[in-house]
Amino acid sequence: MRADAVESRLRRGTTPLGGIMPRYGDLGLPNLMASALQAVRVPPPSPPIPDDILDPELLDSRQVVVLAVDGLGYTQLLAARRKLGGLAILDAAKTDGALFPLASTCPSTTVAAIGSLCTARPPQDHGLVGYRLFLREFGGIANMIRFAPLDRSGPSYDPEGFLLVPTAFELAAREGVTSRAITRNRFLGSPLSKIIHRGAEVTGYVGASDFGVRLRDALTRRRRKVVFAYWDLVDSICHVYGTRTEEFFAEVAAFDGVFEREVLRHAKDVTFLLTADHGHVNARKKGHMDLRQTSGVLDALAMPPTGEPRLLYLRAKDGDAEHLAGLAADAFHGRARACTARDAFDAGLFGVGTPPPKAVDRVGDVLVMPTGTGAIFGGFVGEHPDLIGRHGGLTAEEMLVPCLVGRV
Repeated sequence: MRADAVESRLRRGTTPLGGIMPRYGDLGLPNLMASALQAVRVPPPSPPIPDDILDPELLDSRQVVVLAVDGLGYTQLLAARRKLGGLAILDAAKTDGALFPLASTCPSTTVAAIGSLCTARPPQDHGLVGYRLFLREFGGIANMIRFAPLDRSGPSYDPEGFLLVPTAFELAAREGVTSRAITRNRFLGSPLSKIIHRGAEVTGYVGASDFGVRLRDALTRRRRKVVFAYWDLVDSICHVYGTRTEEFFAEVAAFDGVFEREVLRHAKDVTFLLTADHGHVNARKKGHMDLRQTSGVLDALAMPPTGEPRLLYLRAKDGDAEHLAGLAADAFHGRARACTARDAFDAGLFGVGTPPPKAVDRVGDVLVMPTGTGAIFGGFVGEHPDLIGRHGGLTAEEMLVPCLVGRV
């Protein structure tokens, strides 16, 4: 199936908040990892990408690499190809591969999306449903990247037993299949790494040069294996400079050069599945909204908002979700939409079927999403209003991510 036909299919779905509907049953991030697991003969917990979209023969390799480039959305990748006059990673898909979009998770943020890649399950199943979450078991709001109190009032939480499901790497190990995870050095041994990389042999890297070498080395022994590799700097560049900027294009070109030189020239009997956790929108300050100017909403909250500035989770002081959703929708005068968490779960924003109680509790009562490219702040701990590139919402720029398949 042509990439534009896949994109059209993804754009037809919508949500109670508008935007792109996540696809956990066929064209989402859980399905990409499910395809990788199936390729190395590991029964996946989610359906793989349908055969009419991803030809199973492209996965007929002893080694499968899922390469997550943080922040490299589908439309941004195509823009980089036009700006740079081509990319080696795209050329790898021309002769024996494919390129088409998939849908990210809700929210379109790293914790939820990488959680889905590393478990082959939707967010409600693994429980990593946002960047800032109220964790009842720890009695406070957590920064989920650091897996620690948002206000830095204490040490990191104990990650043991936090994940609600096995990782993809644990599933592989049960079938005797080797798995590797490659991440930046500063994430090695972090609570989040311990959660999502459980069951894998984890290797760290410092920069682009040794990232390429570490990935190349992971593929030297040609036995059945699945490798998860994570590159974070596209996201970092977009946060500071915005997407589709000269800095963004330069970072994509730099990553592409290392990947081509250190990996593509050397790999044999390998299928690469390159994707991203999300894309970005450029959120300028003039588009931001301030919760402090909506006293009725603030007065109705049981605690500060959680979630993302582009997709807030609100918890009602009196437990009346319908009333709080109405207050929020009225307060922003069409600049944001609101829905109850129950409606969001019923619509399938976080997964399919009955959600685990812990996932429901972590989302709260109400979701609020800006209709434009702005974000919502309130002067709370952990906010960063100065960032330009943002994600978390359900726009096509944030939600459409690449599935680039190359076999070498």
